[in-house]
Amino acid sequence: MIIIKKSRECYYNLRENGGNLYKVGDKAHKGEKRLKKGVVHDKIFHKAFYDKERYKAVVGLIYVYTYKQGEEDWIFENDWYFNLYTSNEKFTAEDEAVIWQIDHAKLKKDKHIESKYGIGTVRNLSSGCKTMLNIMKNPHKVVNADECGKNVLDLLFSMDSISLYMTRPERIHIEDGVEICFNRTEVVRGRKGYEYWWSEEYKRRDANDL
Repeated sequence: MIIIKKSRECYYNLRENGGNLYKVGDKAHKGEKRLKKGVVHDKIFHKAFYDKERYKAVVGLIYVYTYKQGEEDWIFENDWYFNLYTSNEKFTAEDEAVIWQIDHAKLKKDKHIESKYGIGTVRNLSSGCKTMLNIMKNPHKVVNADECGKNVLDLLFSMDSISLYMTRPERIHIEDGVEICFNRTEVVRGRKGYEYWWSEEYKRRDANDL
């Protein structure tokens, strides 16, 4: 099932209804499911959009921004940000597990790592691993995911309450129940919804010569 939400009016596109658009609360026709105001609508316009942590994702959604909307709460250069800030934070058992899962590196004392390539420091981690750690330690920031490979993107889209900056679609695994909010205006569900949104986005870009 693909769910699409447009602006505050919260329109849904349900395949059960033959792909037609209905407004929340509309009377259902014979054989169709009546649409109810749901959790998605409430989450989209969460007060977090209007406070000092306006880019912090709320529970249950992945936020994807496809164009730059600010810089104060965004991380564009993951290697630079990680080396300067994240690498100096305390690493948890969860961080250690992520480092092993992505880079197959074992975290040692004093921020050193051991992998098949030898001994190094956390600054020698891959860009994808640094991106993941930046996201985990900065839930209030939008983080650039353009440099991530499929292995990291698959992990990211199994999470929620994160905010990503992506300028292009990638072939990744997304579970049917995952809800993704694009540019704070449209919500889709699952891989089919993700691919549908990008196909419509490219139509918009072509129409506007972008």
